Amino acid sequence: MTTNDDPYVKNHKSVAIDMTTYNILARAAEQECRTIAMQIKWLVRNSNDGSPKPAEVPIISQVVKRRKKRVGKKSMKAITTNPETQLNRCLLKFASGLTLCSKDFEDILGKGRDASGDLYALSKRGDIKRIGNSQPYYYQLTPVGATRIKDIQARLEE
Repeated sequence: MTTNDDPYVKNHKSVAIDMTTYNILARAAEQECRTIAMQIKWLVRNSNDGSPKPAEVPIISQVVKRRKKRVGKKSMKAITTNPETQLNRCLLKFASGLTLCSKDFEDILGKGRDASGDLYALSKRGDIKRIGNSQPYYYQLTPVGATRIKDIQARLEE
């Protein structure tokens, strides 16, 4: 521990509080004509001796509204029908109408790479449906996936 001869450092410390609490404290201090530091000092000194409470300030927590990222219909369709994405390349393999498993996608992903994650994402998106509960999982095309394949193929022809 280092020693400091500055009298201000010996008598004062800083405290970090969140902005909501700071704003409430500032409003209470302003109502009682005190500085924020004096309001803290007053609250601490009078917290145990039964003296009158400080001016009541309604606690209004400001809810931060986060704006959802908007993706327009045109740009969303452009994303889901882009033939260059790995998901859509996997989906195009289902155009043959066959039931496929994750091992059938080595030509798209590379030798030894597993397509389980991509197939799971396609099933969550509603393009394919998992059949059975034994591994390796087999998947088949849904009507939603069939229309998406048509859109992707139409985009390939452009």
